[in-house]
Amino acid sequence: MTVSLALWGLAFDWTFAAALVAVLLVHELGHALAMRVLGWKDMSMFFVPFVGAVVTGRTGEVPAWKQTLVLLAGPLPGLLAGSAALLYPPDGAAALPWWDEVAFLAVTVNLFNLLPITPLDGGRLVEIALFSRWPRLRLVFAAISVAGLGGLAWWLESMPLGAVALLLALALPHEWRAAKLEADADGSADGGRSLAQLCDQVQQRFSGLGLPRQLALVQSVQLRRRVRPPRRWESVATLLILAAAYTATLPLLKQAWPHHRAEDLEADARTPAQVAFDIAWDEYDMLSDDNAPADAKLRARQAALAADDLRHVDMQVLQAQALRHPERRLAIEALLEAGRDGERWELGDVLQAELDTLAHAAGQANAKERAVVLGDAIAWAERAAPTRFAPTVRTRLLWAEALDQAGDTPRAQALLAELTQRTLTADDCQCELREVVRARAWFALSHRQADQAIAVLEEPRFRDNLQQGEGRLAIDYAWALLLAGQTDRGLAVMRLAAVVKARPGRHDDAARRGAAPPEHVRNPLDLAFALSRAGRDDEARALLGQHHGRWHCTAAARGWLGYPIREPWQGERWRHLQETASRLCPTGHAAPS
Repeated sequence: MTVSLALWGLAFDWTFAAALVAVLLVHELGHALAMRVLGWKDMSMFFVPFVGAVVTGRTGEVPAWKQTLVLLAGPLPGLLAGSAALLYPPDGAAALPWWDEVAFLAVTVNLFNLLPITPLDGGRLVEIALFSRWPRLRLVFAAISVAGLGGLAWWLESMPLGAVALLLALALPHEWRAAKLEADADGSADGGRSLAQLCDQVQQRFSGLGLPRQLALVQSVQLRRRVRPPRRWESVATLLILAAAYTATLPLLKQAWPHHRAEDLEADARTPAQVAFDIAWDEYDMLSDDNAPADAKLRARQAALAADDLRHVDMQVLQAQALRHPERRLAIEALLEAGRDGERWELGDVLQAELDTLAHAAGQANAKERAVVLGDAIAWAERAAPTRFAPTVRTRLLWAEALDQAGDTPRAQALLAELTQRTLTADDCQCELREVVRARAWFALSHRQADQAIAVLEEPRFRDNLQQGEGRLAIDYAWALLLAGQTDRGLAVMRLAAVVKARPGRHDDAARRGAAPPEHVRNPLDLAFALSRAGRDDEARALLGQHHGRWHCTAAARGWLGYPIREPWQGERWRHLQETASRLCPTGHAAPS
């Protein structure tokens, strides 16, 4: 038990490990108490790390009802106690982060143990209730149990369960031999004479087996003979108890599931036609090449929708985006003029998607041509949707960048100043303002004005974000410090900004178990650049050798880092990242120099 607690604590966290060991201990103590009361001897309990625990004991011949009580005495107390703790929490339970954890774990572990799969208690109960009279059917049930446990291990991605399923599969030949012996043996005899007959049968039928395997086969059959065949009422009662346990507990388990509590779930008020359409939409959305069959299915599902359903607007957006320019632009203008959002598509997103498409198409042109295309796109957006400013900000920034790269830097600066003023008043969440501030900082960095970039980012409204290392602004601030020569400070800010801790939600498992939230490096190449600037190339190489780092190295090698929409004025950052990847990435993941 101590070893199990230590290993589970290292693999998960100590609160979860202690809760799991406590649930298993209560479960096995239930078995042990029933065995002691009903006459078992030489009992012992032991834990198997990452698998569970078990109680063993020795007894003579017992009626089926006693064996059933012993098997039920393990899961039922924990199941009842866990259900009561979830249904009737005491006053102040909300302040106990482990209360729900232990109660939910008690219900889950014990209900899992009642699954009709051998060697779980539920599987052994089904064996006693149904198959003790028909040994050959026991073999079929054992094979089904192996398949079920293997499927469960695959679904849960559990290697220990998979190992147990493999061991049970290897034991199937033994089960087959035992089933043949049980079917043929005369079970009416008793004592040594019956044992002698069984030993003779094993030697005659399976003479090719070694003596240890023959003895194991004899012992297996003898152990099964110790449980007398159940009477009809015993079989019916056992199956009814199993059914009642699942019927009463599954709804509670669904309600108490940590990430899907009933109070957090919105009722699905969709009609069957809407559900069918949404499923067809998801199928269509997943395809990238031949969409014709999925498109036909989607249109058929659309025909069943009510006339005022917002999903019709989504279909109009889909059809408009499938057109070529200029027909696509005219169709989108009509949608914007109608002023009706869809179920999935809001008109602001439709406008922004169209502008992104135009910007992407102009991305390979030279700076002058790109400036003309993007300027025309903004003029069109102002005519088609004069009140929708926010969706145009990113394209306006790319337009300003193109003007700057084409040599019209004063106009680019004027456009940045105008965007700053407009976003100050038109941006409730400051989302677009952040984009503009970032663009202004990188504009300064691209013109070798790192001190000016620092001043832009240190504006009072964003100072708290920079100090806490939150968001892209903090990473940009670290870049500005590094390129300004403030290496130590830049590395400290980059560490704070690039290492992300998952924010625990109200029902987050780690938070409820009292564990520290997991963390990962969100921008390993940026951090590697900062480390390299500080002369820590070995630390940077180790960082890029980890999982997330290798992925970013591959992305740099294949030219993915700038997609899907290139951010304005970050060519300087891109060049430094490419150089960092080519020098420090592991072999096979390095970007071309």
